[in-house]
Amino acid sequence: MHELGHATMGKNRVPRDVTVYSVEELKAELGLPRLERQLANHAAYLQSWLREFADKKHKLVSVASEAQKISDWLLARGGMAKQAESVDEEQSAA
Repeated sequence: MHELGHATMGKNRVPRDVTVYSVEELKAELGLPRLERQLANHAAYLQSWLREFADKKHKLVSVASEAQKISDWLLARGGMAKQAESVDEEQSAA
């Protein structure tokens, strides 16, 4: 799933600057939590990247915004947007 996040790059998909490796890794990882809730190692991997951005909070906000675009793009093309919204609603109600 993480690699699908990277695959969204392109002018007809989710265009973005990929000159900084750590930024692109975090974008790909943050863009997927709604898609891969079941993977146990997701949190540990994400935590390692968040530590790198601990002193760059303004950059982290920008990266999170781009990650949302990745998630939205993948969900829209996979026909899973309504399904993901339903899961979000169920978890909010719990």
